[in-house]
Amino acid sequence: MTTLMIYSIKSAIIIALLYIPYSLMLGKEKLFSFNRKILLCILVCSLILPLLNLSYLSLDKHPVVHTAQYQMIEIGIPIKQQNASNTGSTSQSSTLSWFTLLSILYLTGMLSILILRVIQFHRMRKQIRGGTLWKENENGITTYCHLEDVNPFSWMNNIVISNKDYEANGREIILHEKGHILSHHSYDIILLTIVEIVQWWNPLIYLLRTSLHDVHEYEADDYVLSTGITLRAYTTLLIKKAISISPYTFANQFNHCQTKKRIKMMNKEQTNPWKRGKALYVFPVAFLALCAFATPKFTEPTKNAGMPSCIESSTSKLMITEASSPNPSSKDKIDRPAEYPGGEAKLMEYLIRNIKYPDIATSTSIQGKVMVRFIVEEDGTLSHFETTFNDNKFKASQNETTVTAYQKEDLEKLTDSEKIALAEKALRAAAVRVLKATKKWNPAIEHGKKVRSNVIVPITFKLSSEKSHIHGYATGIQQDK
Repeated sequence: MTTLMIYSIKSAIIIALLYIPYSLMLGKEKLFSFNRKILLCILVCSLILPLLNLSYLSLDKHPVVHTAQYQMIEIGIPIKQQNASNTGSTSQSSTLSWFTLLSILYLTGMLSILILRVIQFHRMRKQIRGGTLWKENENGITTYCHLEDVNPFSWMNNIVISNKDYEANGREIILHEKGHILSHHSYDIILLTIVEIVQWWNPLIYLLRTSLHDVHEYEADDYVLSTGITLRAYTTLLIKKAISISPYTFANQFNHCQTKKRIKMMNKEQTNPWKRGKALYVFPVAFLALCAFATPKFTEPTKNAGMPSCIESSTSKLMITEASSPNPSSKDKIDRPAEYPGGEAKLMEYLIRNIKYPDIATSTSIQGKVMVRFIVEEDGTLSHFETTFNDNKFKASQNETTVTAYQKEDLEKLTDSEKIALAEKALRAAAVRVLKATKKWNPAIEHGKKVRSNVIVPITFKLSSEKSHIHGYATGIQQDK
């Protein structure tokens, strides 16, 4: 469920990055067919790009990306939910985390939209053939004339019109609906509906739906005018039909778009074709999204001096582990994550007893959060330590280690940049030192075999005017191969 939730968030980012520039630069241009293709491209990209993981495009080593990952960890958002065996009350509480509840709400919304669209589709299909006075097939397009008063609409190769409308303005209305059919607008609506089910919570998808339906109407209107119908006669018909409303979201409706917008667009001069060049923004934005979503494959330390990033997670947020497999292309998941002997509670006890606030950090009033990244080898030893320090930009949570030390009131704060740098280095070293001194860990298990894994542990150093003390809370494990 969490995997689907993360996919939806990525999809929403794609829509925001691509649709907002479109609405600002191309939305009002008289480039109907071209704009329609751009909107369809946005929908396709929102479905496909979040699924692509091109490791060579990864920005994971960039400090900004690291900071963003850590912030997600701090507020409890796992990067991808996996099944990990956690024991104790920590596992039970994390199972009912706010993110889990949000995921359940998201799935409920998806099912609700799906059911609603299925009901609308069923009613529309029933309406097409129900109460037909007569029908006529011409060049593969079937027109159904109804005795009752129904608003004209089309779906696939079918046109529905009331006998009253047919006798009054049958030619213009049928030509309009034929324009929808010849442009295959029904397939656009199916694609839009799929994205809408995934993005039901995103207000931009409804704005995009309006934009796409507007373009559909512009194209159909343009087709009618191309057949010789005068602009004055056609706009008069639009105004007369403006008060009608159709309940079928799926269908292409004769008066779906706002009449004023349609008339304004029909009277607008043709846009310079060179303005299509504005759409080139799609390529750099899509490339940036691919870089942001990419996660690097784990490589041997001799081939990669940096630490692999966390790309999968379980149910908790203090420790993240990422494991390596002999077959990097394999997509199998880890059976059991790496853990400190005795579990999370024992690790917390160890940290509380052994970690110390460096003197130089207290004398320079330096505090912040150190994120320690390291590898748990197959034999349980730890290697390849790396740290990231956030100075005074931390927010302590109940699932992290907080180190608090006494700050001497009579000691002036030192401002020398070199001493501050040394203090930060001392905090990093203190965090690494206490983890290096741990006993061998229990390595991650995959398919019954021990595998290497990457772990992140955040430790917050906080100054206090009260008695020196150290706080500790339950930790958690997140795992991926």
